[in-house]
Amino acid sequence: MSQKRLVELAIETLQKRKEQIELEIRALSKGARAAVSTLAKPVRKRKKRSAASRKAQGAKMRAWWAKRKAKATKVTKRIRKAVKVPF
Repeated sequence: MSQKRLVELAIETLQKRKEQIELEIRALSKGARAAVSTLAKPVRKRKKRSAASRKAQGAKMRAWWAKRKAKATKVTKRIRKAVKVPF
């Protein structure tokens, strides 16, 4: 058998093996996708809030921000007084 014929046979064998490996990879990736989709956490739906609850939450937040702003204003006035800023 010539060297050329040996190389051809080796290439044919390797190509067949490559096809078998590709088939195995496809089968594994299909199985992996199926496994991942079954293990995924279910999507949690948000509870809808009524208009009254949104309005109440808005009132609480406005009060919270007003209190925070008032506290910041007091601190700012005290700092300006201590530093004697003209404005």
